[in-house]
Amino acid sequence: MDTLKVERRNLAEKAKKLRREGFVTGNVYGHQIEGSLPIQIVRSDLDKLLKVHGKGSQIALDLEGKIMPVLVKEVQFNPLKGRMDEIDFQALVSDEMVRSVAEIQIHNHDKLQEGVLQQELEEISYSALPADLIEKVVIDAAELKLGDTITVGDLEPAKNPKIYLHTDLARYIVELAEKTRIYEGVSLGLSTRGILSIVRMSRAYAAVQGRGFVLPDDIKTVFPYAACHRMILSGGYRYKKGRAEEIAANILSSVDVPAEDWQAR
Repeated sequence: MDTLKVERRNLAEKAKKLRREGFVTGNVYGHQIEGSLPIQIVRSDLDKLLKVHGKGSQIALDLEGKIMPVLVKEVQFNPLKGRMDEIDFQALVSDEMVRSVAEIQIHNHDKLQEGVLQQELEEISYSALPADLIEKVVIDAAELKLGDTITVGDLEPAKNPKIYLHTDLARYIVELAEKTRIYEGVSLGLSTRGILSIVRMSRAYAAVQGRGFVLPDDIKTVFPYAACHRMILSGGYRYKKGRAEEIAANILSSVDVPAEDWQAR
């Protein structure tokens, strides 16, 4: 396990000042930590680590000689300055389930024999004990044939009894998008890019609400905004004011909302 050296941050020093001095600010939180533990990291050390690790990776923090196993939970990138500004870690306890994500990587694109590969999910959400955490799931495109479909249930983590997959929210988004493709009066529904837009908007909305996880209500809130300007209506529907919003509302009411105790997991 790779180790990252960190320092305890003095909150009297502003984050902007620390960033100018070459540090990245962050926090460590967990059930055994009251509130959160503010830290600062030398940016060059973090950049080196993030070349091989990312969100969902398990690493160790060296805080004043104390080694702390953690999960990389959130990474905030500043696109204007081209740098990391903030990073959050979750402290791990060996017998405590933790919720994380695993990136879906597709290898051997160039060996795809025919057709065009569409990837509708970039990551999967799951819960597991620290010893069973995974960082990525690899799919070999060279083994795919025209018409093949791979679902989350076909992936290796789904066959591991020690990993609990959270797939209902992803399925909910896909079902909403599929409804736009068959709805009467819609000549062109949401594409794969539209699905990914809903995913990103839902995460952003959840973050604004102060949560690190998405709820079904987040998806319901952003869906009309993501769908209305992407759907191409047919015939006279395209000239009817409010028709796209009406279609989005009808689709939301026609698809079952996932029922799960999201906060408890």
